[in-house]
Amino acid sequence: MSNVKGSLAGLAVLAGLLVAACVTPGPVGPGNGGDLPGTSWVLSSMPGANGAMMPVPSRPQVTLQFRDGGSLGGSGGCNLFGGSYRTDAGRINISQLFSTLRYCEEAGVSDRESTYFRLLGEVRMYRTEGNSLCFFDVAGTEVLIFTRAPPVSPLPLVGTPWVLNSLASGKDTVVSVIAGTGIDALFTENGSVSGSCGCNRYFASYTSAGSSLALGPVGSTKKFCGEPAGIMVQEQSFLALLSRAGGYKIEGDQLVLMDTEGNGLLWFGAGTGS
Repeated sequence: MSNVKGSLAGLAVLAGLLVAACVTPGPVGPGNGGDLPGTSWVLSSMPGANGAMMPVPSRPQVTLQFRDGGSLGGSGGCNLFGGSYRTDAGRINISQLFSTLRYCEEAGVSDRESTYFRLLGEVRMYRTEGNSLCFFDVAGTEVLIFTRAPPVSPLPLVGTPWVLNSLASGKDTVVSVIAGTGIDALFTENGSVSGSCGCNRYFASYTSAGSSLALGPVGSTKKFCGEPAGIMVQEQSFLALLSRAGGYKIEGDQLVLMDTEGNGLLWFGAGTGS
């Protein structure tokens, strides 16, 4: 029994350390939030059912990345999300949030993700202390605590088997790939890209320089698949978006194909290929 009590006491101390990373919001200063662009974070604590700050399970990981140019993104633990942010003297405004619409099967993940997305939109102040980033609402109440993620070297475009997670669907809308319809891409050194588009195989030539990307005409086989529902519509959408690709960016093990204006079209993660 004493060992059990000791373990519980240790967990309580650990929880206290996690939720006490920041106490009050403060203005931006050297080492205090002025370097958000280019940083990546993992959510460590958020309000529990009683409103008190509680540790967040380490799996599935909930993340946040600040990018140059005022955009951000990450994972809610199930779905990918994106948005915009502005900072000014310790204040932060996160807006234009969007996410993919994948169904989350694991118990509790969907509710935690919905709360996370809601709280991101309510954040008004922030503070960094060492490897911790803390968000506060308009009343100055701490609502989210993050731990700095270790740097991850970006994977190469060529030779990495990329698996599609989501695709653009109209203006400011992103949808997840239909379950069971694997779509992937493999860029080779000889200037070709090919893979599965869910039902058929596709192929094209490409050239790249820096972050620019240009594809030749995209061809595919012509098989018809009746299931699951929507697979052929999704396939045509993927091929049309792929044909519009004019650039790309890689963050760790995530690849985004963009149009010539920098708008995201297709979001991939590193996988095992088809």
